[in-house]
Amino acid sequence: PVALAADMTRLAAIFAAIIGRDRVRVRLDGVTHDSCRHFHVDAIGLRLLCTYRGEGTQWTMCGPECRAPHQAPACSVALLKGTRHTPPA
Repeated sequence: PVALAADMTRLAAIFAAIIGRDRVRVRLDGVTHDSCRHFHVDAIGLRLLCTYRGEGTQWTMCGPECRAPHQAPACSVALLKGTRHTPPA
């Protein structure tokens, strides 16, 4: 538990630096089912995801009709952009 908390804190600090914020919201979920049944774009700027156990996060770059999603290996970090993402000036 201590190593998990330390890694989450480290990733939160890195993510805060990337998006230029002092604080970020951190959430730890135990997902036992397909939490997103369809590929979609979240109404956020950027989201950092790390799957600590089980299959890694899936994403697509070709829309909801995509039949060949990408999958991050467990314990890798995915940085996903949403509809509110604005590139740095």
